[in-house]
Amino acid sequence: MKVVVALLAGLLASLSAQAKCGDTETTVFSCLTSKAKQIEVCDAGKTVSYSFGYPHAKPEIVVTVPRNRARKEYIMGVGCVRSSVTIPNGDTMYRVYAMEPLRDLSCTDSGVEVYVKKRYTTAVKCKGPYTNNIQEAELLEQD
Repeated sequence: MKVVVALLAGLLASLSAQAKCGDTETTVFSCLTSKAKQIEVCDAGKTVSYSFGYPHAKPEIVVTVPRNRARKEYIMGVGCVRSSVTIPNGDTMYRVYAMEPLRDLSCTDSGVEVYVKKRYTTAVKCKGPYTNNIQEAELLEQD
């Protein structure tokens, strides 16, 4: 019985981490935080949006920008690769990232970092499975 409950809990968690981007949008990134809030970046063609909040409620934050304002970055380090997409909103920037191992190293990390006036202010990390299509997204490279 415990095995069935554990399997169902895992299935529900992975389904919740899947994107809720619209039918005409592509999921660039999606995950759940430890407080069950969803971090998501969606590509709608002409626009890219960042949202944060509970999956089945109105998001707390939604920022939609023209495609040419969103930037992606891909940094390869020693054993790890970090991909990110940055969405600007006035003086605030939301940098959604995923760090993944190239080898058998434990550098797996993902979430969103918030910058105000180019200064780091806070970060919220993902917990559990996530969807990462940042590298495949056809966005301009970070300057």
